[in-house]
Amino acid sequence: MADSVLILGGGLAGVACAHKLGDEGVDVTLVDRNNYHQFQPLLYQVASSQLPAEDIARPHRTIFKDYPTVTIVTANVAAANLAERSLVLSDGRTLTGSHLVMAAGARPNFFGVPGAAEYAFPLYSVADAERLRRHLQQLLEDAMTAEGSAESQREPGMLDVVVVGGGPTGVETTGALAELMHALSSTGRLAEPGQITLVDRGSALLAPFSKKAHDYSLKKLTEAGADVKLEAGVAAVHPDHVELSDGSTVAARTVVWEVGSRVRPSRRTPDLFPAAAAVWMSSPIWQWRASPVCTRSVTSRTSPPMMRVGRPCRSSGR
Repeated sequence: MADSVLILGGGLAGVACAHKLGDEGVDVTLVDRNNYHQFQPLLYQVASSQLPAEDIARPHRTIFKDYPTVTIVTANVAAANLAERSLVLSDGRTLTGSHLVMAAGARPNFFGVPGAAEYAFPLYSVADAERLRRHLQQLLEDAMTAEGSAESQREPGMLDVVVVGGGPTGVETTGALAELMHALSSTGRLAEPGQITLVDRGSALLAPFSKKAHDYSLKKLTEAGADVKLEAGVAAVHPDHVELSDGSTVAARTVVWEVGSRVRPSRRTPDLFPAAAAVWMSSPIWQWRASPVCTRSVTSRTSPPMMRVGRPCRSSGR
């Protein structure tokens, strides 16, 4: 019986896996609830109105138009049966393969912080980025209207933003929003720009990187007007302010959650082994994560059940 690989998830990991297997002529079925692949590292540019969503999203069928052995299925998955290496779709169909790759991505981890799930904006998908962009645009429009009216007054913290997490995405988001506020202020569209505050429990920004990167990112964000609070955690999130672990509060109507993630579970799917940069398994079921796995992942057709699903990168993952 010819090998057929069923891949759940059309993100960086799932697309990289399907590409490599397709190059080898392996029959692949890629299942994702969206009909497009998103380039997650640029979501912050969509949220800050620097890029339209279509610039970072590409249809799966366009990506694999030259891969005759790769089939795209756009559907929600209701359940995964690991024993039978099958996926049950929400429309009742069941897809089965000789191998099953779990690459369903991640979801935010709010660490039990009160109010975070209700009021914070995670940034893990195009939908998340567009939701945050619409929210910011509405606040900016309201603020400009208030500043232009003698009878109205801008509410405290109306345009202030708290970004939680000092990793690459948190730093990029903070810089982009600080630049946006400066541009609106310098062109006269805002009398007073909103304050962007980055909060991180660590002692440095971009903690996995070099000290030079720590110092450079802090210097540039400070020059852009951002307020960086290190060694401070978020104790609670409210609609109009954030409580920090040191007892202080920051007025803000917008909280961007850029810290922590967890594997997205499938219904009736037990916990799998921890995903690693390079994993050898005798079972034809894998969980594949895009980071810190490079897209130059390799497979071996000589022994299909023993597939090396990744190669470690030199740089740290997002």
